[in-house]
Amino acid sequence: MALHVLPGEDKAPIPYDRINAEDMRLIGACAQRAFDWMWDFKRRSMRDDLIDPDKMLIAMDIALAHLHKNLKLYQWLLSSDFDFVADLVAITKHVDRARGTFPADVRLAFEGSGDSLIKPH
Repeated sequence: MALHVLPGEDKAPIPYDRINAEDMRLIGACAQRAFDWMWDFKRRSMRDDLIDPDKMLIAMDIALAHLHKNLKLYQWLLSSDFDFVADLVAITKHVDRARGTFPADVRLAFEGSGDSLIKPH
């Protein structure tokens, strides 16, 4: 799945098609866990001022971070709530959806040691 470039932009689409089917399944599972955690947090804290979580947006953020950091998705999915949420917050805080980038200097507990799935220009 590749997203389209907005009119007037000169960047390439985000290459989500470089993510294999198994990783996409794990990204979906991670997004579901994140969605459930966010929804439960909103309910428990009685924070009606918080916007409802969007599972598709969460999945896109995770996928974009995975493209740049080659995340250890299975280990992340099975991690403790504390470790899971720590990386989730870092991802949502630092992902740049408009440019399709994730900063190289941001370290995640579950980032892979291999190359990113996006080759530098």
